[in-house]
Amino acid sequence: HGISVCTMGAATSTSSSNEPTAAELSSLLATLGSASAPPDAKTAAFAILNAHFVPRLSPAQKLAAVAAVDVQRYVPWSPRAPPPQASTLPAGVIADKVRGLVFGAALGDATGLATEFLSPDQVRDFYGDGFPYSPRPTRVFPDTHRMMWAPGDWTDDTDQLVLVLQSLLHTGGHGDPADFAARLRAWCAHGFPDLGDESAAGLGRHTKAVAHHARFLESPVAAAREVWLHGGRTSAANGAVMRAAVAGVPFFWEARTAETSGKALCCATHTDPRCVASCLVVALCVRGMLRGVPMEAPGDVDALIHGAVVATEEALCPRAGACAPAHAAAAAARSGGPAGDAASSDDDAAVDAASSAAAIAELRTLVAGLAGKHNCPASEAAALSSLDLADPRSIGYTYKCLGAGLWALGCAPAADGTAAATAASVAPGSDGVFAATLRRVVAEGGDADTNGAVAGALVGCRVGFSGLPATWVAELEHASWLEAHVQKLLVMMGITGSATSS
Repeated sequence: HGISVCTMGAATSTSSSNEPTAAELSSLLATLGSASAPPDAKTAAFAILNAHFVPRLSPAQKLAAVAAVDVQRYVPWSPRAPPPQASTLPAGVIADKVRGLVFGAALGDATGLATEFLSPDQVRDFYGDGFPYSPRPTRVFPDTHRMMWAPGDWTDDTDQLVLVLQSLLHTGGHGDPADFAARLRAWCAHGFPDLGDESAAGLGRHTKAVAHHARFLESPVAAAREVWLHGGRTSAANGAVMRAAVAGVPFFWEARTAETSGKALCCATHTDPRCVASCLVVALCVRGMLRGVPMEAPGDVDALIHGAVVATEEALCPRAGACAPAHAAAAAARSGGPAGDAASSDDDAAVDAASSAAAIAELRTLVAGLAGKHNCPASEAAALSSLDLADPRSIGYTYKCLGAGLWALGCAPAADGTAAATAASVAPGSDGVFAATLRRVVAEGGDADTNGAVAGALVGCRVGFSGLPATWVAELEHASWLEAHVQKLLVMMGITGSATSS
């Protein structure tokens, strides 16, 4: 969501006489981009530019956006409702967790925008220790990147999660790369017009290259693989895992559905097996939480994650050629050939198998570094620090983002069956365990909106919507529009749950 830099000229041409002139806008942009401008001047310039370039919807326009979602109709899913043994949880708690997942992703995304692309030193220098990050923080680092979003808005991470949700609603709950590709291409061109978008903003370089490939609409998986091969088989960006959580929701009692949907929707844009593994682990963790796996005793979260990793290995390694190879550039270098050389089908299959095995081995190392760290504050902090989320060489790496999400999942104890955060997990008067956990992730900087989206989705599913800070939900610019989508999803799942957001 947000406004693309390339649409700013169009926005300027429609300005009223009370708004800045072109010369004034140019001066304000220069101030905002100047390293020597006083902080107060940059903050003032940021506020004027943000108000000028980013549209705000009127209450009537927001109601119209919700109504446009409400009138959508879909072919009923089959089966229409979970079977009796689908979950140990009551239907209302399942609904609370699904709603918590979607809103948690949006909250983490919107909150993470405050520190996105900043180093830990920049974060500390500008915000200070213990800053109360939220979707509408009391101050925002002033630059042309953050200028593109309205206060309380989420970014492309949540936009794409909504695209996945919309696609699943339309395709009977099963991931369809072609349907998702059509929606992604339309979003790239127009964003969500009902929310005031003129085009998409914040799209990652890899996803953008795939979405604009000539064959993307015809064969998205093939197009994604071609882009990946052309790039030397090295790209393992976080643009798929950020939207993966909702793939674990439809038919959550069927393991194969989460696996096939998670893989299909990932491979629509991201071929690397590390990306596929990241998406499967997130979707399978969601599936487990909706089934009601134990989450209270020490080691329960580690057991959930371990089960997801085992299932991911079983899904990737026996059929390694189904999606893609991963570390082929290094393999080609060892064999003396260029990374981009065409290989025989037998060679491709061998590289696929080796690459998937390498992706699983690295995944196991990542998970082992997080396991058992949540009962000791010092170990917990060290585990988060070890992810080095702001490392500029790997800021958008899929396993960094996955690590942030899994770390957060283990830091957010909840009372299974009530979906409420345990009272002992946060200090009196705080915003709750969700806010406390997400603030720690966001304070690390790096690709903080994407890390926040994945962490928010997983923690939101664990604690449920009822465990999210109400003040944060109220700060979301388009909470009602998001809720309309959640209600559609719950209806298609055959699960009743009262709408608790505005």
